[in-house]
Amino acid sequence: MGNEGDPLVGVGDEAETVDHLCEDEEEEVDIELLKGGALKIAAKVAEGLGGVDTSITLEYLVSGAYNHVWLLKYLPKTAADTNDANEQINKVVLRIPKESAQSLHPYQLRHEVACLQFLCENLPDIPAPRVLNWDDRTGHAFIAQEFIDGQRLSVVWSQLAEDQKATITWSIANVVAKLGETRFDFIGGLDPDSQAGPTIEAGKIFNGRAKFHSHDCYNIGPYSDSKDYILSCYDREIYYYSHADKDDILMDAFENVTVPEFIESLRLEKENVSRNAQLFQALNAEPRVLVHEDFHAGNMLVRDGYLVGIVDWEFSGVYPLSELLGAIQLIQVSSPYRSESTEEEEEEWDRRYRQDLEKIVRQRGWSEGNIKALLEGGLPDFQKARTVMFPDG
Repeated sequence: MGNEGDPLVGVGDEAETVDHLCEDEEEEVDIELLKGGALKIAAKVAEGLGGVDTSITLEYLVSGAYNHVWLLKYLPKTAADTNDANEQINKVVLRIPKESAQSLHPYQLRHEVACLQFLCENLPDIPAPRVLNWDDRTGHAFIAQEFIDGQRLSVVWSQLAEDQKATITWSIANVVAKLGETRFDFIGGLDPDSQAGPTIEAGKIFNGRAKFHSHDCYNIGPYSDSKDYILSCYDREIYYYSHADKDDILMDAFENVTVPEFIESLRLEKENVSRNAQLFQALNAEPRVLVHEDFHAGNMLVRDGYLVGIVDWEFSGVYPLSELLGAIQLIQVSSPYRSESTEEEEEEWDRRYRQDLEKIVRQRGWSEGNIKALLEGGLPDFQKARTVMFPDG
């Protein structure tokens, strides 16, 4: 989901800040128009955290795919009368959902809040940002989260010494092992009130799918087992192609088949999959764990040669263990910092990372079945169901 979440800016002193740029170069952002509403939210957040109203400053960082991201600075009341007040200014990352963006609101925001709260309470050793305040009401929605002083690993990788790379990679492998030891009795997203919620997936948003994210259209989750989940993925695509506006459907994919013909093929495929008892037995035998879903160097923060932050949990979720590693290569060096040898180095460190991970989970006493599920990756039928579906060929 690398392009689906917010870009990693404004999370460290060395991170990029963007005044008028956004991920979509065609989008123009009127900073001053946005700032009025953002200041009201910032004042609420600062007051709740014990800040002095007159000390509030707000810096626009970036327009992500789903959020406007601001850096809030404020002076705590306890420091207002001290001589070193300027050195005690607190920083908070303020993320405000974009009203123009197709998203799974309010589920998307509620899930991220619940996920970060779960990590803070149950896995405090994983360096995820703490949620300081939040609201999911339309027109008032935001997440205020801890500012982490660090640089993106994808940006500084080439500047790190060999021993620093090894230390960071080992730390990342430990994070994955800890995520692999979480346990849930459902497949889905998280919710601050009810624990389980709908899955938050890009496949539910792509090309107008977000408007059908409702139990009135298909089962959006949570799901009791893998069969429930997989069949609902087919129902999502069947409902979409049956009800979507023609302008939303990528008609270039339908040169050899009509949309009604494709819908019928999805129904037949769903029926065939539903009879695959061996598939569901294998999936249901795996523990269900918390999966980040966008786990790569661009979403990891380092400082002084150590891992200090893992961000962008927006599209995380609870899935079978075999989905934990995913298909994304861990080390991805940002383009301005690449050289002729970068790709080879990325592959080498990805191999070392997987070796570290295997060593760690064996030390932690994982069963051979769980180790195999982790390292060999997800089952094709499960992974296909999770993606947006198009006609073959």
